[in-house]
Amino acid sequence: YIFVETAPDMKEAVQASLEKIEAITFCSPCSGSYDLVAVIVGDSFSAIDRIVENELRTLDGVLRFKQDRIIYLDKM
Repeated sequence: YIFVETAPDMKEAVQASLEKIEAITFCSPCSGSYDLVAVIVGDSFSAIDRIVENELRTLDGVLRFKQDRIIYLDKM
């Protein structure tokens, strides 16, 4: 999971950009400290980190984000 804080009035634009990234399987507005929550799926933590660095961090309107890594043991 990745929680994204956006610049004011940029939430919809950032959400639309996130939804275009193939590795993101879900993206939705949320309340609290962050504006959006997204699910990123990858073959490894390294692959997910590359997606975050190369595709998410470079999006206009992204102020900060927080990653929470989830491992599905039944899929290992």
